[in-house]
Parts: sequence; structure tokens; C-alpha cells
Amino acid sequence: MGWAVGDGKTIKVWQDPWLSPSRQLQPMGPPTEASHDIVVADLFQANTQDWDLNTIERELPELVDAILSIKPSKQGAPDKLFWIHTKDGIYTTKSGYISAPRRQTEPPPCYGVVVQTDAAWIENSRMAGIGWIIKQAECTQSFQNTSSFVTSPLMAEGLAMRDAIRKCKELGIWRFRCESDSTQLIK
Repeated sequence: MGWAVGDGKTIKVWQDPWLSPSRQLQPMGPPTEASHDIVVADLFQANTQDWDLNTIERELPELVDAILSIKPSKQGAPDKLFWIHTKDGIYTTKSGYISAPRRQTEPPPCYGVVVQTDAAWIENSRMAGIGWIIKQAECTQSFQNTSSFVTSPLMAEGLAMRDAIRKCKELGIWRFRCESDSTQLIK
């Protein structure tokens, strides 16, 4: 299911999938405490269904283009849930069956190289410390880095994973298993 933006009063910005008509997509968090419960209407200019660019840049700077490409109802129609797996937005048993995830019958392969990542984020400075370990056979290598302008803990975890993958590529390691303490990132 996905949301079509009407008046924006029903859709929770951080909890509901509203950013794409073709897949379940919502902002990656975590949100700030102040913005945790905002609805899409809070991203509009006062008394309109026009986007407030300043608010969007403050709350969701990495999604400005995606949000501005969404055209809310100018008539104030209510927000509407729709089925993303059909052209008309209506659920059918067939579309539900086709879109259902398939159960994996074999366990994922276990590679000899394991990459473990972690990150720490400081909200007020938007700095992150990131680190990763590459374990292979008898050798364990550890790496660390810092990154600025990081907007969330999830972004920090993602940057740690990205840097670890880049380092594996640099070392000529092409097959490995990634591990992180961030379940949101791994999903």
C-alpha cells in the first residue's frame, strides 16, 4: 500500500509510505523528537497545499526533489491509500499473490570474509565516527573514519557500511558477508 497526497492531514511523514507511487517508500529516520509526529500537511505553506521549501529543506533535506515532484490535491481532497502493485491502485488477489515475498529455501551463502561495521553520531554537531572490521582467515583488519554533515544515526551506519565496502573493493575482496548492529540498515 502507498499514500496519494491530498490535503496531507492523514499521512504521517516518518511512518507512512508516501514518497513513491510505485513502491513503499518513506523517509529514513530516525526523526528528531520535535518532528516525530508531523504529518505531510506540516510541510505545506500555511493554509495551502503548496510545499514549503524552507520546512522541507530543514526537515528532509535529502528528499527535497522527491517531495517537490509530488503534486498534492489543490481541491483539498483527503489523502488516499492505494495498492502500489496495480495500475488502478485497487487490490486484487492475483496482484497480492504476485507481490508476496517468496520464502527463501536455502540459507544465504557464508563467505570466508566477514565485514562488521558500527557508527556513533553526535546530533548537535552532525558528526559521526565510523568504524569497520574486515575478518578473513587468520587476519583481522580494523579501520575508522569521521564524517561531517551527517543527518541521522542511520546515515552514520550507512556511511560506515559504504566505506567498508569501498575498502573491500580496494583490497580486491569481492565476496563477503556484511554485519551491522543497525537492523534498520540491514533490512
